[in-house]
Formats: sequence, C-alpha cells, structure tokens
Amino acid sequence: MTLKQLEYFKEICKHNNFTKAAGELYISQPTLTLAVHQLEEELGVLLFVRKNRRATLTREGEFFLDRITSILLDVQKLEDEMRYLAEKKNLVRMGIPLMISVKMYPILFKDFLSEFPEIQIEISESGALGIIKNIIDETIDIAVTSLDHDYSQFLVERKLFESRICFCVSRQHPFAGRASIRFDETLKEKVVMFSGGFYINKLIQSHYDRLNAKPNSLLSTAQLYTIKSLISNNIAGAFLLEDCILPSDNIAAIPLQENIVSEIGIISKKGARSYPGAEQVVRFFEARFPQNLLP
Repeated sequence: MTLKQLEYFKEICKHNNFTKAAGELYISQPTLTLAVHQLEEELGVLLFVRKNRRATLTREGEFFLDRITSILLDVQKLEDEMRYLAEKKNLVRMGIPLMISVKMYPILFKDFLSEFPEIQIEISESGALGIIKNIIDETIDIAVTSLDHDYSQFLVERKLFESRICFCVSRQHPFAGRASIRFDETLKEKVVMFSGGFYINKLIQSHYDRLNAKPNSLLSTAQLYTIKSLISNNIAGAFLLEDCILPSDNIAAIPLQENIVSEIGIISKKGARSYPGAEQVVRFFEARFPQNLLP
C-alpha cells in the first residue's frame, strides 16, 4: 500500500467516477484502474462497486475511507510543517525589551548581521515578563532579557551581564551631581513608571514595599521614549537600567546605594525545538560576553 494509492482512492471517492478522478490526477484512466485493482488485491476486499460509470463505495470501502482520511490529513500537516522548518532554519524570532534594546540592537543588527547576513531576525518588543510568556508559549524562539528566576523551571537561562538600576533625572535636577542615592531619598520625587509586564517594576516595587511606601507616580507608559522625554525635560524621574541611557540623552543616571541590579541573559524554552539560526545567535552573544556565563 502506497501513499499514492491512498490519494488515488480518495480522489475517486470525491468524484464517484474513475474518469473524472483520473483527469484531476493528470493520469490515464487505465493507470488509475490498475492502481485501485492492486490495492484491492493487497487488502483482500472490494472497495468500489462500478455501475453505469459510477463508482460506489462498498461497506469495506467506506471503512477504508474513514481510516485513510485522517492519515492523509496527518501527511499533509507533516509536509506543511517540514516546509515551514525548511523556511525557518535561518529565521530567528527574538524578543528584546525596550531598555535592553538600546545596548543590544547595535550589537545584533551591526555586528551579528555583518557576520551572518543569511540569518533573518524578527524582533518582538515588550516588557521582560511579556517576553518570558512569549518564550513559554513558543511564539518567539529566544530572547535577550532580564532573568526572572521565578520562571527558571520553564527556561534555559544564559547570563550575559548585569545592569544597574539607576534613578534617572534631568541634568538640571538637584540630584544630577550625586555619585549615588538612597532609595528612600527618591520617595518624594515624581516618577514615571513602566506599565505592566516590565520586570523592573517587580524589582522596584519590592523596595517600595520594604519601606511601606508607594511611588509618587506621574504616569505609567510602555514607551521608553516618553519616559526619557519627561526626564530630560525635568518633569519627573524614573528607575531605568543604566545601559539604556545614552551620552546624547539629557539624563543623569544615579546609581542606587542599595545596588539594585538586573541580570541580563539569553533565554529559551526548555525542551523546545532548536533552530540553526537561533543557535548561532546564542553562540555569538555567549562569545561576546564570555566572562559572565552561568555554569
């Protein structure tokens, strides 16, 4: 029994006619008739009753059609999946949070792609917690993001570096000249917060909770540009990763004396299928930040 015989059989059932089925399959009717005859001989049953040019299924034929329908659907699904894998081998679906993108995009789009131009990068931007969910749901393959060890059971984590969380203010702000600042000194300052899904919120909120305090929040937004604009115009401060502040920003990033840091690393889902392009990205970043790799 061959797959082609099953496809021939299914086409005859579709038209209840050998001649029409042969035309749709672009083969001669004698070739189709012979294939079905050989199939019937192999199975030891009659699949069709042929009368007045009409092919009617026997009881055995109906049973056979019911069974092979799911088989042919599975074969089609497998073919589609294999074609997808072939197309995807050099496509990397990658998540990078906004703050980390400031540091990682030049490395990824300049250094990595100049070395591996055949690899396609498809970026998903959101907060770290949203990106972790996408990794677990397998809507993205890998991510460079803050490591939230509450999800370690689901993830393969490779630490790359640490980034300090700073209290960021305008360079015209009285705090701007400070070498460091205590967290409690920021309580009276208006702050802009990231909206839900950002891991930095989780870290910062834990420090507010320890002081039994709440942020003096002016605004919550998912836009890093908006936050930086409000800071640089001396309207509010914000807690940001040190690595997302550029020299061109009118922003002073003041380290916290509590030394709050975020571990940045590459994550993927445990047990998920691995693709060559994604593996190449992982190797590239591991080589770029070799001193901080986890054992």
